[in-house]
Amino acid sequence: MRYAVQNDYIDSNPASDMAGALSTTKVRHYPALPSSRLPEFLSRLAAYRGRVMTRIAVELSLLTFVRSSELRFARWNEFDFDKALWRVPAKREEIKGVRYSYRGMKMKEEHIVPLSRQAMNLLGQLKQISGDRKLLFPGDHDATKVMSENTVNNALRAMGYDTKTEVCGHGFRTMARGH
Repeated sequence: MRYAVQNDYIDSNPASDMAGALSTTKVRHYPALPSSRLPEFLSRLAAYRGRVMTRIAVELSLLTFVRSSELRFARWNEFDFDKALWRVPAKREEIKGVRYSYRGMKMKEEHIVPLSRQAMNLLGQLKQISGDRKLLFPGDHDATKVMSENTVNNALRAMGYDTKTEVCGHGFRTMARGH
């Protein structure tokens, strides 16, 4: 609007008195560990005695920085092992009875995640566990469903972390930003 006033397209800015009239949305940051605590975290993760699949989910979260739902809903056909790439689709095929399973990328566009050697090794281990199933992280009680949204946070709590104040599964993305 200022541009329009300065270039004589309009006489005055009708939005100039709007300051404070609209409330702004507060951004909610998920709890994340500072990088100085990463060695401690990796030691606790190495000592974690829960399910191997859960440990791999936590490690892949750290290596890829994808949203927790993107990881939980991942399908093997999204991975190109020759090129070490993960193509997270804009939208996925829905899994009957699984809420939000159609979700792909939050921004509704395909996202390409380069996979490190470490991530590729973890995927190899995971493939041995999940076999020919469609999902990387099938559910405990029903392999046609996905891993629970609480699984990673439960593992973090088992490792001694408060998922409300210290670190949560989604907080790994915050760690990537170097908060």
